[in-house]
Amino acid sequence: MKDLTYVLLKIMGIYFLINMIRRGLLSGLYLLFSGQMPLMSKIGYLLSGFLFLLIIYLLLFKTSYLSELINRGLDEKYKDRLEIDYRRLYQILLSLTGVIILVISLPEMVRYMLEIFTVYHISLFKELPRFIAKVLEIFLGLYLVFKSHSLSTILLEKY
Repeated sequence: MKDLTYVLLKIMGIYFLINMIRRGLLSGLYLLFSGQMPLMSKIGYLLSGFLFLLIIYLLLFKTSYLSELINRGLDEKYKDRLEIDYRRLYQILLSLTGVIILVISLPEMVRYMLEIFTVYHISLFKELPRFIAKVLEIFLGLYLVFKSHSLSTILLEKY
């Protein structure tokens, strides 16, 4: 299972790197060098970009550590089995879903926070539901990464 997680994390790292280059880099560089963005929004964009690059670095070059972290609850006695233990596979898939949510949500949250503080006439009451949704999204990603073992046990009790 650790090998499967390792390969899937590498694939996710490559996907997010290509996605960042294709979408975020080209349009973001245009906005940075044009006069259309306030300074704090530019700083927020740069910080979220660096955070995204850090996450991509971890996915590509610290994959074995992340794989160990995700698979920390798996027993080694199942290593030589040929049949699939669906609960453990489900645990890995839940953890990887949490990683995807975090990779997308954390840079967006940094950018959103800096943009919200740069707008002078913003209504915090109107922005509160969006802010709460972003915080809940991050908590969901963290929960899926760190509590996937208990969640997979609850969801797949019959196996």
